[in-house]
Amino acid sequence: YRSDVPVNPVPLTGAAYTRSLDFDGNGDYVTIGHTAALNPISAFTVEFWMKGAASTGNIQRTVVDKSHGFIDSTGWAFQIIPGGRMALNIGTGGGLGNFPGILSAASVLDDQWRHFAGTYDNSDIGQELKLYIDGVLEGSLSTAQYVGNTRDIQIGAACVWVGCPFSGNTRFLNGGVDELRISNTALTPDQFLNAATTLSEPGALALFGLSLAGFGLARRRKTA
Repeated sequence: YRSDVPVNPVPLTGAAYTRSLDFDGNGDYVTIGHTAALNPISAFTVEFWMKGAASTGNIQRTVVDKSHGFIDSTGWAFQIIPGGRMALNIGTGGGLGNFPGILSAASVLDDQWRHFAGTYDNSDIGQELKLYIDGVLEGSLSTAQYVGNTRDIQIGAACVWVGCPFSGNTRFLNGGVDELRISNTALTPDQFLNAATTLSEPGALALFGLSLAGFGLARRRKTA
């Protein structure tokens, strides 16, 4: 489906969602068309709820992605690597391979709704990437300067656009995703969508209630 009706960005207080996007690992994905507002560079937060299927095979899966420009090392990506651990990576430019990241300590494929957040902050003391799971810091990493891009955001698959160098290796997700929010600041856990109390919106750029509507949101099934 496609809708151009924006969702009212109100933080949630739980994860009992019944209308999330449900991916079967076999060709489903969602594309959010690029806009300048979805490409913050100096600081940003990407967060969402995910329920990863425990039965997922031991292969790489993409959750949310604005990268797959490994040729130019730009953008960011949340992926599940073989073994079920969540990986958050950002591109720092300069050609192939400049894509530092953080891994979760354990598998996140347990058929449970969990909240994931990645933050990047280019402050006067350097650049720092952080990964949170259920509001708890999972890991942090000092990096070089993040480099953005003008690619679309993909949910549930990687590199599905024309000219993708990895066509045929689309890493389809098996599980559910809901309430994606991208903010132009590095949020703190008490400002995340899983916060126990509702706070005023901290510079949110976009919130997609994925089962309902989102600006420029399109769902597709691969046919070839």
